[in-house]
Amino acid sequence: MEGKANKNDMLLSFYLLISICLFGIWFERYNQERNLSREEKIFCLVTFVIGAVVWPIVLPIAYGKLLNNSK
Repeated sequence: MEGKANKNDMLLSFYLLISICLFGIWFERYNQERNLSREEKIFCLVTFVIGAVVWPIVLPIAYGKLLNNSK
């Protein structure tokens, strides 16, 4: 049981690390954009946060479907 807990902790840490990295890349691109209105900037920021939070859930589901479709 101990090995499974360590594996889950490692997987969660990996997901969080990738999420932070993606958010950083997206935020850097967001800051480079100069032609956005205030509303568009807020919308983009909300989208980035949602994407960074939800991707660890969506990625395994999409990968599982991809594996099922390839059979």
